[in-house]
Amino acid sequence: MKRHKDGQINIRFPIAFKLILIISVIVVFSLGLLTYLVSYFVGNDIRVTAEDNNHTVNTRSASAAETAIDALRSNVLLLLDLQDSSSSANELPKNSFFNHNNYVAAVAVPDSVSFINDSFFSKQMVSHPQSYSSTFLHTQMIAAESAQEKTIALNAAPVFGLPIIVFMFP
Repeated sequence: MKRHKDGQINIRFPIAFKLILIISVIVVFSLGLLTYLVSYFVGNDIRVTAEDNNHTVNTRSASAAETAIDALRSNVLLLLDLQDSSSSANELPKNSFFNHNNYVAAVAVPDSVSFINDSFFSKQMVSHPQSYSSTFLHTQMIAAESAQEKTIALNAAPVFGLPIIVFMFP
């Protein structure tokens, strides 16, 4: 505060202005702090929730894949049982199996029977699948003999040029 010669007081900053300035700084600081705290804690919560959701989706996908593989194994065993019980010239079990499981390229038993799904390979435009499959399966079955108690999944894509998985069951 300064006094003029004529007795008036000159106020540089009025009290209302100082009060508005102090309250505004407090409000802006508290809003900034609250925004930071909320985004920090909610961000961690969202990350944990996303990880839980990913785990749940992966568990469901793995369960569905396991169920599909088990069903395929059961179907193949049923085909082999039907083929053993019927005459060897009877193509009905094989044709029925491949009609219901059109995503199966071949079924092979080492040193025994081998069924090739010709319609699968013709749809994929692969010629002479027997030569590919017999060579590939022979080399892989020799390698699989060391792991008799395990189910083995092999990538056959380099051999056939198609996304194909080979399962070897004990």
